[in-house]
Amino acid sequence: PVNIDVTDIFCESEYIYVSNECLTTLLPKRSCSVRVVFDPMIPWRASCEIEIRPEGGAATMVTVEGIGTDQWGFE
Repeated sequence: PVNIDVTDIFCESEYIYVSNECLTTLLPKRSCSVRVVFDPMIPWRASCEIEIRPEGGAATMVTVEGIGTDQWGFE
């Protein structure tokens, strides 16, 4: 399993930022793709799905959810 410090992940509006330290740890042996999912019923709540795919291995999904754009944590 791959551990990502939640402090390395920042979500705001339609964008998500993964810190350089996190990317350096994940790459180049792993590819890291991220998408932000919004709940239309709760517009200020969004979840960020991070797909971590080790080279030649199975993908791991990490979901980060939060309310607002200041504080995020693993659900």
